[in-house]
Amino acid sequence: SHIPTPSEAYSIRRVFIVVLLFTCIGLGGMLGLGYKVSREASILWAFANPLEFNNLFLKAGSGYYVLAISLLQAGVFLLDAFSLRGGQVGLRLIKLLYLAGVLLAYMPLGARWLLLVTFLVPVIVRHYYLGRSVRLLHVLMLLPALVVAFGWLGAYRATGNVLPQVGSLESLLLGTLSGDLLTPFDAFVRLVSALNDGELDLQYGRYYLYLLIAPIPRSLWPEKPIVSIEWAFTEAVFGTDPRYGPTQTMTIPGELYFNFHLAGIVGGMFIWGVFWRMIYAYMLKNRRNPGIVLVYACTLAFGFNSLRTSLQTFIVSTAAGVLPIALASWYIGGGRLVRSRGGIVPTSKLTGAA
Repeated sequence: SHIPTPSEAYSIRRVFIVVLLFTCIGLGGMLGLGYKVSREASILWAFANPLEFNNLFLKAGSGYYVLAISLLQAGVFLLDAFSLRGGQVGLRLIKLLYLAGVLLAYMPLGARWLLLVTFLVPVIVRHYYLGRSVRLLHVLMLLPALVVAFGWLGAYRATGNVLPQVGSLESLLLGTLSGDLLTPFDAFVRLVSALNDGELDLQYGRYYLYLLIAPIPRSLWPEKPIVSIEWAFTEAVFGTDPRYGPTQTMTIPGELYFNFHLAGIVGGMFIWGVFWRMIYAYMLKNRRNPGIVLVYACTLAFGFNSLRTSLQTFIVSTAAGVLPIALASWYIGGGRLVRSRGGIVPTSKLTGAA
């Protein structure tokens, strides 16, 4: 491959510089959002009322605060990926403390998929960068904890109670899992019906073009049109305002159908498959490079979530979540690009972490 890539050699000092920078920006975003909340409520209110906090302060008008806060998670990933080799044993405690602090800071968001991504990305990095197989025993041990955490976050976001009753936790757990996994496909069926009945018109990709104006703050352009295809779908079909309630997602095939009918599903899913094949092959040729593997792991995690949301969500989340990590990896590698290796690196050539 002739695609340039960041150097495999890196400086742990640069890793700490980037993590410190991301932490400062993330904390600055939290302070800015906290000041915005304090003008109308209080920080304790945000912890006690996470659902109202999410609807009133996060869904509109706080995009740049949320973007800055997301760098805290990027700092966790960078610190973890670039300290897997070389014997930095003392960093393990630092990583755990940093991870615990970030999860606590993210608690008012009640973001269940954020929790899943936080644990999924390091597993993917270890699998490809260190050549460690994902053992079934580890999956069976971790899966129940993630399922319980999913249900607990759902209960906490719905009630604001950090110690929900067992009965309510069980019902919310089942409702959360079935809702997150099945509701988008129900919405897909509703979308097809609305298009066939003439309630909706094909969009022909116009919401992809709206991404060009998405970075403009609504405070500067109060009349900016809705840029999210999921928001438009929720308002048109379900008759609810997504700013103050749940946003209905439609899956990537549903979004493609909404734009270009059956041709969109056939052509769009083909391009989707080609994209993943290309970045997978590129990662395999550079799996000695922790930055490349980390970028792939984050992209894969966002792609996994986007299957239940939309391609537009994937584009936005990848640009916001992966681009800072890619730039950081370039800087950590000395700020230079080198030619990619010519062949796929087999697992047998990888060595374990010290």
